Amino acid sequence: MNAKEYFEKLKQQVGTITPTKTTYFLLENVIQSLEISNDEDVIQFVQIIKDPLYDGLAVESFLACKGFIHDIIIGVESLRYNTVPLNSVRRIAFHTSSTKSDTPPIVLYSVQLQINYGSDQQVFHYNTSGEKFTELLSIKKQIIQLISK
Repeated sequence: MNAKEYFEKLKQQVGTITPTKTTYFLLENVIQSLEISNDEDVIQFVQIIKDPLYDGLAVESFLACKGFIHDIIIGVESLRYNTVPLNSVRRIAFHTSSTKSDTPPIVLYSVQLQINYGSDQQVFHYNTSGEKFTELLSIKKQIIQLISK
């Protein structure tokens, strides 16, 4: 996906949680500060989640490009933004939970992508439903390819 498509997807998802004008203004400033051209390829993941710090919903966004990982959580009245260099990633873990049945169809209930970074092993967590298994697995593969270059 290119950056333009990512930004459109992000803004569309943010529009569904109806953030305050201040939050949307802050998001626009974060997007501008990224200085990414519209046609640049990016690794991305965007989803709506229950806001982990405040009441209501939030949009959780993962973006990897230009040697950095950007973790952005946009709530109705809040914005949290973290950036880490790709070369500080120490581990990428992938966890799933599924039905207890050994016979098809096996149903994945949840998928989690964990990215450990820095010497103190801080972690980004991306939890989602089993339907996004392939998407998160692809992100893991792409990050490993970027790091190994």
